[in-house]
Amino acid sequence: MKLKLRERILLIVLVSVLIIGILLIRLTSKMFRDLYVDLYRTETLETLNILAADIDGEAIVSMVESGKKSQDFEELLDRFNEVKEKSTDMEFLYLVVPYDTYFVYVLEAQASRDDPGTIAKFGEIYDYTDFDYEYFLPDVQQAKATDETLAISYGGDTYSDSFTVWTPILDSEGKTAAMIESDTNLHRVNTLIFNLTGRIAGIMTGLLIILITILF
Repeated sequence: MKLKLRERILLIVLVSVLIIGILLIRLTSKMFRDLYVDLYRTETLETLNILAADIDGEAIVSMVESGKKSQDFEELLDRFNEVKEKSTDMEFLYLVVPYDTYFVYVLEAQASRDDPGTIAKFGEIYDYTDFDYEYFLPDVQQAKATDETLAISYGGDTYSDSFTVWTPILDSEGKTAAMIESDTNLHRVNTLIFNLTGRIAGIMTGLLIILITILF
């Protein structure tokens, strides 16, 4: 049965409204997510820079190369632990000394929510991955902080959506002596965006029902 002109117009209007609604929801979701992630990245980098400002880079390198913790080590660790404890979304926070193909852990912060068995110890070595060669090592060589949002994945439910930032600790010659790096979990942000888009979808559905009622 062929549709009458009025029914065709009605169908076109409804389909158009539905498409516009879906596009609006997706656009709104991406916009808010980008804003939140950029805010998180900026705040995290500011925190790392504050930590880096009071650290003697050459003393850190000397500690790693001698294999002996300095007298100030525990105090430094306490500062890092406190920062991580206060940040609900910070999954990892660590201080390392970078080399050409690996870095050496000076410390990794531990919060009360962490499993102590997963925390890296002083002197542990981490071999670079392709990601590190592409992003981390160039910033080490240029003595600069990360200037973009670098998404990372740990493959599990907990760390499936995170981003990382880092900032250098310089020596007396202005070269990178150590790096502070932090990984932030976006689970709370994603939940917030999901709830927000759900509300928008509910509003759009209500408007669509009203429109259908008016048109009929």
